[in-house]
This record gives sequence, C-alpha cells and structure tokens, in this order.
Amino acid sequence: MVSYVDHLDSKGWFEKTYIAMDERPLSTMQPVIDIIQNHPNKDGKTLKIHGAMNYNSVSKRYSR
Repeated sequence: MVSYVDHLDSKGWFEKTYIAMDERPLSTMQPVIDIIQNHPNKDGKTLKIHGAMNYNSVSKRYSR
C-alpha cells in the first residue's frame, strides 16, 4: 500500500484515484477500509473510497 500511494503521488494521480468495492458485506470491506485509512500520502490524505454497499449491513453497524 505504501508503494502504491507513493507511486500515485509521484505520477500526480493521487487526487484522481478511487478505490472501489462493489456490493460486499461491511464485514468484508471494513478491514480494507482500515488499511486504506492507515496509509495516508505525503500530505496526510487517504485514498478516496467508492462503492455500492448493502444498506442493511451499514445501517445496523452505524445506526444511532
């Protein structure tokens, strides 16, 4: 992940790059989200995440 983030920074692609996950359970996506959030670039920004999620699994985890 460090090499990938460094590569994106060096090419000027970091701001254009999204990591996408499609319709995976939150239990599957959370470890990946944690890895992404723990590897910021030189400016302290993390990669943007995009994807479709199962609404019920997210709402159960993050309900108020």
